[in-house]
Order: sequence, then structure tokens, then C-alpha cells
Amino acid sequence: MPSLADNPGPPPAGGPYPVPERHARRTLLIDFGGTLFRPLGGQQWATAAAHRSGTDLSAHDRARLANLLDTRFHHVRAPGRDLSAAAHRRSMLPALESLVHDKALAASLYDFQFTAEFWQPRCGARDLLRAASERGIPVIVVSNVPWDIRPIFTRAGLADHVRGFALSCEVGAEKPDKHIFQHGLSLARCAPAEAVFVGDDPVTDSGALHLGIPVILIPPAHGDTDQALHTITRWLLQASQPTGTNETSKRAAQPK
Repeated sequence: MPSLADNPGPPPAGGPYPVPERHARRTLLIDFGGTLFRPLGGQQWATAAAHRSGTDLSAHDRARLANLLDTRFHHVRAPGRDLSAAAHRRSMLPALESLVHDKALAASLYDFQFTAEFWQPRCGARDLLRAASERGIPVIVVSNVPWDIRPIFTRAGLADHVRGFALSCEVGAEKPDKHIFQHGLSLARCAPAEAVFVGDDPVTDSGALHLGIPVILIPPAHGDTDQALHTITRWLLQASQPTGTNETSKRAAQPK
């Protein structure tokens, strides 16, 4: 697999994208929230936010709030909210205030989303990023977020496995807009046909298809039964084998 040094420079953000004649470089474009990292569940989120704000919640109120967070808040769609921190706060803080009457608790719930403690690597994320790094496959995180998520990767010990970040708040475009995917391709210096995008949202992540980037959508994580990223890793290991490896191995294994 050629190194970045073999490429004379990044293509323009809007293309055209150079396609090497041989040994096309593979690039993994991947989503952040829900794909590589999972947010806290409603119960943990409500408990932590109540503690940080000094709010006394009964068991009943905590369970009710947790259910609302799990079933209503994460499904709110507001185009444009992830272009800046201010836009996100204007859009999403009122959504939380509609779920709880205590404004201090709502503010605590809101602010806690932007801490490293709120996000945990999804099952299989470490293995996937490590496998890509070991095989020289560039990983570009493409995400709709209103803040810099790099410290979350640093805290999790995964920053060294990521080549670059295409973040909506920095690029000025949100998925499914093709421009954020184009930025990701430019960071990797690759053509759409040389990349694959992995995400969990059919509405926003499918935007990569408009550039000709194959898209793999994985299901929501479900505790210990979550094997989606492990499946992607197995595919990556198989796809990144040098040409002829399998045939050579078969011939070597044949009796003489």
C-alpha cells in the first residue's frame, strides 16, 4: 500500500480525484457518535447531570427523565445545529428544557454532552482503528458535531489511529452535504472509489453515496451483543491482504 509521500499533494476539495493505476489506497471514512463512540444511556446521563447541578431527583423522576432522554432527545433532527456551538445551543437546549422544568438541570444535561465522560468507545472500535492503523489504512472521522471531538479520542487512547477529522463545525457543512465528505477525501488524498464510509444514520451518512463512496450502515449498539464493528474489522483484514496472498498460501499448503 503506497504511503502519503507517494502522492504529490491533496486534490482540490471538489475534485477531480486522482486514481492510481495500481494498488489503489484504501481509506476508511467513519462516523463518530453512535458508530465509533456511544453516548451515555439516559439513566447514567440523568444521574450524572443531576449530581453536577446539585439537583435532587427521586427514583421515579430519574427513571422518567431517563426514558425521555433515550426515546425523544437523541432523535431530534435540526439541520444547521452542528455548524457551530452557538447554533447547537440555540437549537438543543430548548429541547432539553421541554423535558425538564428545572433549568439548571437542563443546562447540566446539555453541557455534560460535551465532556469526554459522556462518550465511550463502542464495542469493537479499538480493534477496528488499531487494525486500520497497523495496515496503513488512513482513517478519517467525518462527523456532524458542534465542538472539537479530538480530546475524546486522545482520552480514549485512540488519537494516534486517526489520520484526520472532517467536522461540520470546522468544515462549514453538515452530512449529508457532499462537501463534508469531499473534505474527508481531501484529508486522505484519495478518490471516492478508494474509500468506504461506515456510519449508523441512513439519513445523513448516505450522503457519501452522491460522491460515489460506498456506504456501510451498521445497526444501533445493543450492549454485549454488539458485533457490528467486529464484522467491519474482519472485512477490513480480509480486504487489506496483499494481492496474491491467498493463492500463495493455498499453493504453499498443497502437498508436493
